[in-house]
Amino acid sequence: AKDYSPLLNWYLDEQKPPQLLIFMDRENDKMLYKWNKEIPLIENEMIYIDVDDTIIELDPSTTYQSYSTTKGQKLKFKIEKSIYYEIIIQKEK
Repeated sequence: AKDYSPLLNWYLDEQKPPQLLIFMDRENDKMLYKWNKEIPLIENEMIYIDVDDTIIELDPSTTYQSYSTTKGQKLKFKIEKSIYYEIIIQKEK
């Protein structure tokens, strides 16, 4: 059985839930995303977004990754399908 106590302790000790930092790079039509800090046992936990009625899986880490977008495209985060987290939209990277 997997020991989830490090993750449970992390949630109990932190003041806020995990934060997913988002930066919209409009010049290059990309969404950049990363966790604000390392989260125990979340190495392979997917984040799901709805892109034009298609569910896309993202696998964030603590370094920026990118997802290509198109102008005017709507991205909806599906928090109920993954871990509980907060989305922080950044003005600059």
